[in-house]
Amino acid sequence: MAGESVRPSLLFVCTANMCRSPLAAALARRALSDAGAEVASAGFLPGGHQIPADTVRVATGLGVRLESHQSTQLTPGILALADLVITMTRQQARELVADDAELWPRVFTIKQFARWITAHRPPAAGLSRAWLEAEASGRHPVEMLGADPDDDVIDPMGHPPRVWNAVAHELVAAVDEIAAALRPRLSSPSTP
Repeated sequence: MAGESVRPSLLFVCTANMCRSPLAAALARRALSDAGAEVASAGFLPGGHQIPADTVRVATGLGVRLESHQSTQLTPGILALADLVITMTRQQARELVADDAELWPRVFTIKQFARWITAHRPPAAGLSRAWLEAEASGRHPVEMLGADPDDDVIDPMGHPPRVWNAVAHELVAAVDEIAAALRPRLSSPSTP
């Protein structure tokens, strides 16, 4: 119906869907809870695994619960449902676009998207796939190739708690920036 706010589907992707992407998705769900955005996560590796204790510890420290999370493997069907695909690394973004070039306008690393959405505010109706595809299709390819290694969120698996905490801090900062840019648009009332 014309004038209604858009409720986009955000998909967070990492390698195994056992630390970064479920944590980012949980943070986004909380930050956008009043906005009605659909938020999911998936990974490149086979799913069905419990997340490690370190992820649960970090999530609990941030006030989100992930104890019941089971990893999910990324499929073409999951990608098709996502209006926006947010990866943790430039390499993950490249792999997705290499497999399906049509995804190009909808794929960003989390840090790239935080910067981009701040500079490209969605219309009053909200972030939609159509708007994103039109607005982001003109991005320079170097953004996808990844000129800046700081756009990657490292995989904390196998690292000490200080690395996990640093990753959590990066994810919180990026999700907060994304939510600040999206929330006013997502929760704006319908207009006749």
